Amino acid sequence: MAIISIPELPTCDHAVDPCNRYQGGKEFKPYPTADYTRIGYDDTDRSDALFRALVEIAADAWEAECARYVAKHGDVGTCVAGAGIAINYRAPRCRRYERKVILHPPHTSGQGASTWEHSVDTIVSWLKDHGIDCFYHCGYMD
Repeated sequence: MAIISIPELPTCDHAVDPCNRYQGGKEFKPYPTADYTRIGYDDTDRSDALFRALVEIAADAWEAECARYVAKHGDVGTCVAGAGIAINYRAPRCRRYERKVILHPPHTSGQGASTWEHSVDTIVSWLKDHGIDCFYHCGYMD
């Protein structure tokens, strides 16, 4: 896993003041007989200022890391469409949650999937550490 520098938000005691940890989202079962739950988001969560700020910080860090990777290794990997970091999203008036990409690979990284996949685990874990339950969707080969 690549070591990248992600700007830190101000630190705080999460037990007293969760200032840099997103507390939104709702638990749901992915199917009726599931014995586990996941966290899903709706438009209210996605428009929250803290949610958007955390995604923007992650996007800037991911773009910087991908630019360094391309400068060192070039544009490598297959061309894919629809890749990115996604959340479980419920649209208005819908009952089911679906995958929604909230953070597409940086445009400066080129077309090769290898230019951004080397650092995606770090970005996903950083977002999860800050309260956004997300995952990487690899997209479809173009």
